[in-house]
Amino acid sequence: MLHEGTRTQRHRKRGLNGFIIRFAFTMQGITTAAILGIRLMIAIIPILASAVVIRTLQCYPLHGDKLKKLQAKIASMRVG
Repeated sequence: MLHEGTRTQRHRKRGLNGFIIRFAFTMQGITTAAILGIRLMIAIIPILASAVVIRTLQCYPLHGDKLKKLQAKIASMRVG
């Protein structure tokens, strides 16, 4: 009876060891993907968003006559 329990415990340890090794390999793959995702979030996405904002502001026609009209409208709103 004692021998059988010891053998089962050894078998469980091998099973747990195998699980830990498989888990470690899985986490290694996830870690690589996570690092790439973090790099994307930190660098590439903000760069693209900034480029879109800069381009949009460049295309926004707020200069010349249109700017003067808008400033006059704002000034009249303040007074009245």
